[in-house]
Amino acid sequence: MKKCLECEVDKELEKFWKRNNRSSGYQTICSDCQNLKRRSRLEDPEKLTRKREQEKKSYEKNRKKRIEKVKIYQQNLSDEDREKRMELRRAAFRNSQDQKQAKLFYLQNVYDKKKIIANRKLNDALRRENIIKPNRCQICNEEKALDGHHADYEKPLEVIWVCRKCHMAIHKQKGRR
Repeated sequence: MKKCLECEVDKELEKFWKRNNRSSGYQTICSDCQNLKRRSRLEDPEKLTRKREQEKKSYEKNRKKRIEKVKIYQQNLSDEDREKRMELRRAAFRNSQDQKQAKLFYLQNVYDKKKIIANRKLNDALRRENIIKPNRCQICNEEKALDGHHADYEKPLEVIWVCRKCHMAIHKQKGRR
C-alpha cells in the first residue's frame, strides 16, 4: 500500500507507475491522478501551444548535438548492421514507390479531383462538428451507417445523408459510379 500525494488515498502499488530514481521504486502520484493531469494539460489550448513552442525551441537548441550523435552512431556501425539498415531502406523505398503509384492512379484515373476535395471538406466539417451527421437515412428512414451523397461537388457541405443501399441506387439512376 502506498499513499498518493495528489488525492491522498492509500492505494495498491499496481496503481503507481514505476520510477527507478525513487526510494520506493514507484511514482509519488497514482496513475489515475497522473492521467487526469495529462488530460487537463492537453485540453487547455494555452498550455498546449506553450508546450509546442518549448518543444520547438528544444529541437532547435539541440539540433546540432543530435546530428553529431547520429554521425558518431553511424560511424560505429558494423558492416553487417549497415547492410541490414540499407536493406530496410530499400524495402521502405520500394513500398513508398508503390504507394506513390497507387496514389497517382487514384488521383488521375479513378476519381475526379473535385470529388476528393469535396469529401475532404465534408470530413473536416464533421470532425470539427460544424455538420452533425443524423442517425437515419433521409430516403428510407432506416437507422444504418450513413454516407454523405454530394449532388454537386462545388458545394461540398450540402449533402444528403443516405444508407449505402440508397446511395448506390442514386448513383445507378444517374449512371455513374
